Amino acid sequence: MKKLNIESQLRKIRIHTTYDVIEYYHKLSDIEEDLKNFNFFKCHRSYIVNLNYVRSYDNVFITLKNGEKIYMPKYKLTDFLRAFMYYLKSKGLKILFYIFPFAYYRNPILFKL
Repeated sequence: MKKLNIESQLRKIRIHTTYDVIEYYHKLSDIEEDLKNFNFFKCHRSYIVNLNYVRSYDNVFITLKNGEKIYMPKYKLTDFLRAFMYYLKSKGLKILFYIFPFAYYRNPILFKL
């Protein structure tokens, strides 16, 4: 069972896994601290995403491999890009970008070195 993302609503934590959703009461900030070194990123005050399951992103949403879209405020975009690029680098992936005048960071192409 792998964690795709973690959601918080009024101190109720919902862990979305590949097969199920697990709910319990806890603080999201405590979970964020515990997952700091495990390729998770807090993209919103109520969401933490597993970088291993990011399919794509744009300046508004992170799309997971299961098709779920998670909102990301604009002020988090730079931090997300930095965290995601470090994650890709740690996995030995190189990233190329389609260069368009309107948004060059939207369509990454990934390949193994």
